[in-house]
Amino acid sequence: MDYIKIEGDESALHFGIEVEGVICSVVSLFIEKDQAQIRKLATLIDYQNRSYATNLMTHCIEHSKKLQLKSIWLNARADKIGFYKRFGFESTDSTFEKGGISYVVMSLKLL
Repeated sequence: MDYIKIEGDESALHFGIEVEGVICSVVSLFIEKDQAQIRKLATLIDYQNRSYATNLMTHCIEHSKKLQLKSIWLNARADKIGFYKRFGFESTDSTFEKGGISYVVMSLKLL
């Protein structure tokens, strides 16, 4: 558990999907002022390709709209940019590498 804990977890919103007693997909929404950051979107391998991550992303976006936030941003793995574009996220010029994986900062304007 310590591996997945990050600063701010205690004040973030955490959502998940449980199937037959197994928490199979999760996401965290970190809100600061008028924007949110989506972090830690993950689905267990045996439960992938069942729209669970899509449902969680949709929920985070709708929840952020209800809170009247102006935008959402996230760090997308470079090989997953297409997934986030489906929700209207746009790539920024900000990129970085962590643990040998390339990331692109993406954002979505809500208001």
